[in-house]
Amino acid sequence: MLERLWQWFMPAVGLLVFLRTLRYRRLIREWTVDYSLRWSATAVLVLVISNLASSGLLSLGPGWRGTLQYLAAIMLLTPSISTLGARRPGCGPWQWFVVLPMIVVLIWPVLAQAFDTSGRTAVQLSNPQLCGFCLASLLGLGPGLGTPATGALLLRLAAILLALLPLRTTAAWADPLTQQIIAMVLLAESYVQETLILGHLRRLQEATTDAARVNEIWRMFLTLYGTVWPRRVQDRISQFEHGERWSVTLDITGFLTHNRQTPDDSELQKPLVAFRWLMSRFVSAEWLLRALPERSADQQVNAGLPSGGTRP
Repeated sequence: MLERLWQWFMPAVGLLVFLRTLRYRRLIREWTVDYSLRWSATAVLVLVISNLASSGLLSLGPGWRGTLQYLAAIMLLTPSISTLGARRPGCGPWQWFVVLPMIVVLIWPVLAQAFDTSGRTAVQLSNPQLCGFCLASLLGLGPGLGTPATGALLLRLAAILLALLPLRTTAAWADPLTQQIIAMVLLAESYVQETLILGHLRRLQEATTDAARVNEIWRMFLTLYGTVWPRRVQDRISQFEHGERWSVTLDITGFLTHNRQTPDDSELQKPLVAFRWLMSRFVSAEWLLRALPERSADQQVNAGLPSGGTRP
């Protein structure tokens, strides 16, 4: 009886993680990282299917079980790769022309092994295959390190490495035990992610000045996107700053005056127009209007849009 309950432990926790992912997605559905949450939910479902196979609840040969296990590890990586292309326009095609080909390229050698033996022989992950997977992991997870989401990313990395463990060892305990640990790690990651975003939204709601609001939106942007896209936005703001001779600048902590003080709302009039314009590539205009209300239509016109070329 206890053994049967243990077999269903990971699928039950996996379902809980899936439901929490859908709940978390509702908090950020107006951001372009919504695609990443779709991949994350799909990864959890693949992991559950892999666990059902490794625990014997699905009758599959060792080769097919290993293929599912490796596919689960790849799918756990897809949300971070998806985030690298999460900018309008192009976030939709990015899924078809970057994320899906990455899945095919990584899974193909293992899939070929399984087909060659009709799934009767356990697949082994070679060193070149492992190096390729590690490179993809570095590209996907690296930009998020050093941001508020570092803890969640490290938990995701731990889940990915654990998913690879059964493909690098012949120990009998590797498949079932690592699956249970992965489920708990992903559950912890979902709690960390949701706590971070709820904190940003609460502080945004409590903010009473434009400076406080825009800086909280900026920190939320860093949490969701890592450092790649925020750096691009910083570069564009810097161009506007020099061209328009603003008294404020945008760094990793938000907008500050040149003497490193929190700016007055009057100093942010023109920078906010540029900030809204640039952020419209990542979040809906309706969300921005709710989070960072415009002063008036006249002020919007008077402030104008900074000159300086194209969007990021």
